[in-house]
Amino acid sequence: MNPALYNLLVYICLLFKGTPRLDKTQNDIHDQLILIGFVMLFILGIIIGCVICFYIKPPEYYSTPLA
Repeated sequence: MNPALYNLLVYICLLFKGTPRLDKTQNDIHDQLILIGFVMLFILGIIIGCVICFYIKPPEYYSTPLA
């Protein structure tokens, strides 16, 4: 991972947590970043799945002709 991006993510995590960075908490921050990454991938997967479903079969009110 890019060190600048990693430092930015760590800064954001510590900003919301409100605790000073200590060497023993560095592993906890790494685990939190991994968890945040998996949650973002999961949400992105749900959004992409919905887009694919709408692309394959759109809702009926999109495909009916106007009166």
